[in-house]
Amino acid sequence: TSGIVSVPSVYPIINGGAPVAAQPGDPSWCVAKGGLPETSLQAALDYACGIGGVDCSAIQQGAPCYDPDTLQSHASYAFNSYFQRSTGQLQSCDFGGTAVITHVNPSSGSCTFASGSASSTTGFPKSPNP
Repeated sequence: TSGIVSVPSVYPIINGGAPVAAQPGDPSWCVAKGGLPETSLQAALDYACGIGGVDCSAIQQGAPCYDPDTLQSHASYAFNSYFQRSTGQLQSCDFGGTAVITHVNPSSGSCTFASGSASSTTGFPKSPNP
C-alpha cells in the first residue's frame, strides 16, 4: 500500500465557506444547512456518529433530542456535538458543505445543544477519540 489515507468527503475540517463574523465570546453552534439533498446530510450524519466519534444516543428514539424526528435536526445535533468537542474551531463545522455556524440557539424543548465560542484560530481540530 502507498500509506495514503483517503478522507471521506464529509470530513469536517474542509471549510470552503465564507468566514463567520462573530464577536469574541459570542455563543456559537454548528447546524445542518437547509435545502440539501438527504443523501448528503445522511452521509455527514453517519460520519459524525461513526468515525467522528460523536455520542449520538441523544438522537435515538425515546431520547431527549429525537424530536423533531427529522434528518436535519438529528444532523444538527451531531454536527454541533463534534464542533463543541473541537473547541469551536470554525474548520470543524463544514461536513462536506452540509453545515454552517449559527449564533441562534437551536435548542428546543428537552433537547439542549451545547454551546461555546467560535474560534477563528487556524489549524486542525482535536482528533476524535476512538
